[in-house]
Amino acid sequence: MATGGSNEDDYLSTCGICFIKYDLLMNRPKVLPCSHTYCFTCIQAMISSGNPLKCPMCRKTAVGIDKVESLPNNVHAEHIILLNEKLEKAEAEAKLSSKLLDAYFKSNKSECQVFVVTDDHEPKVLSFNASKDAVNHFHHTSVKIPDTEKPTKLRIISWQGFMVNDIPAFPLLMTSLVNILKAQNPDVVFLYNVEPATLDRLKKNLPSFKFIYEFNDQMSVTLLNTSVSYDSHEAVQLPVEESGDYNFLIVEAHVGSLKLKLINAEIDMYASDMWRENFTKLMLDKLGKESDATANIILRMGGCCDEQNWHTYTRDVGLPHRTVDVWEACKKPGMCNLIWRYDNMTETDVLEYKNFNGKLPYIDHYRFSRVYLRPAKTVFAQPKFYGEIQFLNITLAIHSAIIVDFDISSTFCLS
Repeated sequence: MATGGSNEDDYLSTCGICFIKYDLLMNRPKVLPCSHTYCFTCIQAMISSGNPLKCPMCRKTAVGIDKVESLPNNVHAEHIILLNEKLEKAEAEAKLSSKLLDAYFKSNKSECQVFVVTDDHEPKVLSFNASKDAVNHFHHTSVKIPDTEKPTKLRIISWQGFMVNDIPAFPLLMTSLVNILKAQNPDVVFLYNVEPATLDRLKKNLPSFKFIYEFNDQMSVTLLNTSVSYDSHEAVQLPVEESGDYNFLIVEAHVGSLKLKLINAEIDMYASDMWRENFTKLMLDKLGKESDATANIILRMGGCCDEQNWHTYTRDVGLPHRTVDVWEACKKPGMCNLIWRYDNMTETDVLEYKNFNGKLPYIDHYRFSRVYLRPAKTVFAQPKFYGEIQFLNITLAIHSAIIVDFDISSTFCLS
């Protein structure tokens, strides 16, 4: 077989178009009739373009292929994937065993030290002075060891509403979403209009995240990374509209001593003007009535409404006391400074920083994916960065994600 890489190992492990390693999910290896192999996502992109499906290597046309699922998997490449997974697991276990032995023998050098393993499987050696009763109690209880590394930043990504899986660019957008989340490693992710099939694919590709949602045809979904501890959640049902059944999701969580209340809401563009106005006022009013002064309330509100209506809503209701618009708190950046660039020739993508010299098209839509913060009165998050991701050469949507960073390195007190 001809290869898209430099040798046979590259060919069996990496797609020759996007150069991403094969897996058993969105990047699983598929064989064209000419016997060349590429990943599921890249072949799907070629089919979705509407042009004849030609092999990028030998330029032969694959006739009668309208679905990627009809192509066979490359069983040899799949075998390599499974072997690599087993090897990575064995290496991780060997590394952990080495840490366990080092910690165990270190603890045995002193009568004042004890060897424990935390709930994240990290071995620790603790030094302490304790009474006999305390030591006996220690042997009969499960002890959780607090993380001594205090986080300094809370990163949130709010993804915009292109999650409907019947658009031609959907496979590319899904791949971009997964790759961006893996690269940026956010603590919290807000998604909406997520269909069940999409949710299932995301859960398989992002195993380190906890997915919080109430099952529906199109769901609001909040993701928590391992840096955030989940406490509880609630889905608040809204009045039924002809265009659909709506709710918003409230998740309570914490990062160390920093308490969070995360509200994932959407102003649906297909709902009536009255419904959207009432919903917006409800969200702003909820921020003001929230009684828990120890929690940092972060409201992510997506959707569409025009600028004039929005100013009317905020004027009539007003932003609640101590509530800030994160965009304004970060000095109102008016230009997109993060780009997810997709190259139609090489089928590759990359996230890069760039400052634009002028306003982007459709700038009037920019401010309708909003993030609000009502900080706690004790330990609270401080807005530090607001950026937007623009997609090039994939979709007409000018921006598709917001990245917000909060400084949580210190304990701030509000008067």
